[in-house]
Amino acid sequence: GFFFCSKMNSAYSWIVIGLLITVVHAIHISTPGYEVIYSGPGGVPTPGWDTLVDPVFYSNYLSVAQFLITETQEPAYYYSSIQEVFGPPIIEVESGKGIVEPIVFGIAADGYFFDGNSYWEELPELNVYFNCQKEGRAVVSVTILSTLLIDEGSSQSSVNETITFYFEKECYSPGHRNGFSVGYNDNTENVIKHGVTQQRWVVESYYYLDKNPIIVSEEEHISYFHISIASPSYGNQFYYEPILFVEDEDMLEVQLRGNAQNGGIATSFPESLALVYDCLGEGETEVTVGIPLGFFGTIQFGFTKVCTPIGNVSEMPGLLNIGTSRQDFSGVVENSQTSLFWQVNRPEVEIPVEEIATNFYVSTSSGKMQEILKPIVTVNPPTAFTVTLSGNMRDGGVVSGSPQHFTVNYICDRVSTGTVIITIKMPNAKTVEYSYIKQCKALKRHTDQVWTANQLLFTFILCMIAIVISAYILYRKKQSTKPARKSRV
Repeated sequence: GFFFCSKMNSAYSWIVIGLLITVVHAIHISTPGYEVIYSGPGGVPTPGWDTLVDPVFYSNYLSVAQFLITETQEPAYYYSSIQEVFGPPIIEVESGKGIVEPIVFGIAADGYFFDGNSYWEELPELNVYFNCQKEGRAVVSVTILSTLLIDEGSSQSSVNETITFYFEKECYSPGHRNGFSVGYNDNTENVIKHGVTQQRWVVESYYYLDKNPIIVSEEEHISYFHISIASPSYGNQFYYEPILFVEDEDMLEVQLRGNAQNGGIATSFPESLALVYDCLGEGETEVTVGIPLGFFGTIQFGFTKVCTPIGNVSEMPGLLNIGTSRQDFSGVVENSQTSLFWQVNRPEVEIPVEEIATNFYVSTSSGKMQEILKPIVTVNPPTAFTVTLSGNMRDGGVVSGSPQHFTVNYICDRVSTGTVIITIKMPNAKTVEYSYIKQCKALKRHTDQVWTANQLLFTFILCMIAIVISAYILYRKKQSTKPARKSRV
């Protein structure tokens, strides 16, 4: 009975695999809140997404429509290897032309290929920035042309499918963007609150003594700002790359870093914008930061930065060596000069998907000591993956001629490629930066074959039938081996 049951399990598995290879299915589309828009096989958009008349509504507080695209979500296909591809989504303004001019971005904006081995863990996102031009309402459609690649053993075929869904956008501006916030240091909205610059951060403040402008002292070498939406009820807000203006560029150089440096989508989860200062002279100068919000205009805030000359270089040489090992201690940066392979504007080094962390060893001239601040890690695009820092130099400190390290840990939850910029600021010298490319792959579930409840029930029934049949056969065999009774007659 046990042998028969095991054989049935094996046979059942092959039957399931055979069905999976020949069945037709389609991609699965949902919102970030996992509201289903479309699900194969042979599906249709769900109500509200399937019509031009009264479609799903995006209010004034939602400047970006976000969608997640995966392979089929049917449990029966979980361990199947089915390949699927779709081309760049087509965006059309069905009504209200001139009100919006949609811009598409995200991993799925150029199309996508599912290799069949992702187990649903690839989540390429499609973002549609409405880009309101004037007040009113517009209906937008998204069309995706998908192709399923079917491998039937001796032959291959494909099935094409066209998916179209609709939604409506309202464009309205009360003069400022409610909910949009910018915070400084540990605060989330002390710079900009509900789209309005707070008094001490107003650009005109530094021209009037009675306005009490913000003063950033000479001891502050990096300023951290945080861009967010006050609460989820205020939706999301697309913002372009921040604009920086320094009144006296001969006195001060400023670099924008952090995941907000190239713009993005403001949500209730803050993104950091770091201003890294390199003072070239002594005095005070004004710094202005502008954040373009499209339909809501550009929000500005400003402050005064105080600079002092570079300190005593005999005590701290202002030179760093950085490498990926103690032996190769200066392969990335040597005497504060970044290697050609690690340049910020054209990185050539790629970290493969198998590497989940990278060590960097920092040192200075032999016999010298050099202070460094906490390394800044910028990922572009920010959605490619997240990073954490570990190691004894993760918060900065004092380095010597003996290399000390910090580790960049990668948290990958999808197939993606991102550029990583590492920024290291020395209080008494110019900033050191280097960059590289990181490849990510989807996380895999490290489990063996998992049986569903229906599969277990079906297998149990088959095993019970096998046991009953085996018992019956044994019973019949014993009966047939008994000697026949002699007749008394």
